[in-house]
Amino acid sequence: MSELRSALDGLAAVDVVALPAGALGEHIRELFDARNRLDGAIERAVGVFDAQGMGEVDGCPSTASWLRGRCRLLGADASARVRTARALRELPMIAAALEAGEISLDHARAVALLAHETDIADTRRVQRQILDVARLTDPGRFTSELKSIRDSIRRDHGDDPGEDETAAFARREIVVSPVLDGFNVRGWLPDEAGVLVKTVLDALSTPVSEDLRTVGQRCADAFTEVFRRVADGGALPANHGVRPHLFVVAELDALLDTERAVMAQLGYGAVASAAAARRIACDAVITRVLISPQGQLLDLGRTTRVVTAAQWKALVVRDGGCVFPGCDRPATWCQAHHLHEWINGGPTDLDNLALICGFHHRLVHEGHWSLRVCGQRWQAVRPDGSTITGDPVGYHPDKHGLVDAITNRPRGPCRE
Repeated sequence: MSELRSALDGLAAVDVVALPAGALGEHIRELFDARNRLDGAIERAVGVFDAQGMGEVDGCPSTASWLRGRCRLLGADASARVRTARALRELPMIAAALEAGEISLDHARAVALLAHETDIADTRRVQRQILDVARLTDPGRFTSELKSIRDSIRRDHGDDPGEDETAAFARREIVVSPVLDGFNVRGWLPDEAGVLVKTVLDALSTPVSEDLRTVGQRCADAFTEVFRRVADGGALPANHGVRPHLFVVAELDALLDTERAVMAQLGYGAVASAAAARRIACDAVITRVLISPQGQLLDLGRTTRVVTAAQWKALVVRDGGCVFPGCDRPATWCQAHHLHEWINGGPTDLDNLALICGFHHRLVHEGHWSLRVCGQRWQAVRPDGSTITGDPVGYHPDKHGLVDAITNRPRGPCRE
């Protein structure tokens, strides 16, 4: 271990900033190879530790419990480590390939799951074929190949695939739980449902203009977009006469962005910042409620719709989709945005409205960008004051021209 620590100290001393691109890429690849080898050594040690019941000797009810407490692993990771170590004890070729850095821990975990779903003896029998595939494919494609191997093994045993599908369907689960900083979403879907979800999310998670989101962040935004469209569609059953949708309770100070602003309430214990509340209020049904200092209801004001259905249709005709320079999101992705904020006196007139997708709507309100018209063209202003100029107002590619009947903004200086 002292030699390993010395090697790690040497790695920490490497000046990666000074390495040229080719050398840095090779350095990263070698680091991953080394990590795979370390994972192999860890799994071999965990296998022996588990087989000899050392966790129980150390006062823990299981090896996974010991890993969680002593090595500070998440529960799911600890359990996967133990399951994989147990399988690798019976699969020496897979274990050796992992310790040699030829495959990754994800490959080994997939093989362990194959052994669990079929039979360890059958998996041992096809180790060589499995390794040939693992050395050539990433863990995602490798898992798909293992499904074919699994089905072949089951057919050899005369198993009914329909029974497996029924069991898999029974495992389906989605849990959405509020946590301190948001919501945790976890679950498991059978193949058919998983492919459907993945297809929809892939279609909705392509990058947009000025997009710095990770793949995971784009997928999360697409996941949210699906539910926004369902809620906007109005097909959900009503509860107490109200269609389910995002429900925001905010004090006037939050909407006015004063120093006294407090977080808005979203339900289920969730909260939103004043900037988020103003973004949501750009296109919402708003009800004024007056409450006394003692919390008594004094007046329930008339409910008003910020953007009418007719205005929305006009926006769709004029803008066609998100007007943010470089963005190609269609109108179905968009919300109506007030160039001059409605809560600060901005009128709900077409001259003061623009279609903008959810990503760019958030960029404007919470990201401190702004959107304006400059010389009859849409212009986005970064927080540092630099600008991006886009298409003319009223132009979108599917119309191939200007829709002058919808707006008559004068040419001239930029105005927000």
